Amino acid sequence: MAAGIGPLDYINLKIVKALFSMDAFTLIPGASTGIRSAKQDLNHRYAMQHESFDLLPCDGVYSRGISTGLIYALQFELGYNDSTATGAIGPGTKAGIKAKAQFGVGTIDTTTYFVHLFKAALIFNTCSTTGNENLFSIDFCSIMYSGSINLLSMELLIMTLGLHY
Repeated sequence: MAAGIGPLDYINLKIVKALFSMDAFTLIPGASTGIRSAKQDLNHRYAMQHESFDLLPCDGVYSRGISTGLIYALQFELGYNDSTATGAIGPGTKAGIKAKAQFGVGTIDTTTYFVHLFKAALIFNTCSTTGNENLFSIDFCSIMYSGSINLLSMELLIMTLGLHY
């Protein structure tokens, strides 16, 4: 499905809300295929599994909803559930990033999705990414992050997306 959620045997309120919102779920002319793909990936992993994660439009255009969705996704990967995830970065999310979401060159997503989320944040910041979506490599962005991703790297990316915490 164009929203990244796959075929369903039912229609729930989240899908009805997306339909009535008039959001586009197809790539609009001039938009980014990378942003669209990243949104589809977020929808696929989180939209139908988490009540608090809204279905993101898959039009290839960056919007504030992406930032909130990215933070929800990060919180879910840190172990938050729907009742504790807020979509905003506070002390708990910062501590979780510091404890669990640090990685370096050669890191591969296995049980968590941190490499995917970091690469999505880079795409939303108009850095190009190439290669294995599960593997972190310095080649996928011209910005050098000292060979590893840490709390400061994540905070800088999130701040450049226009989020405040």
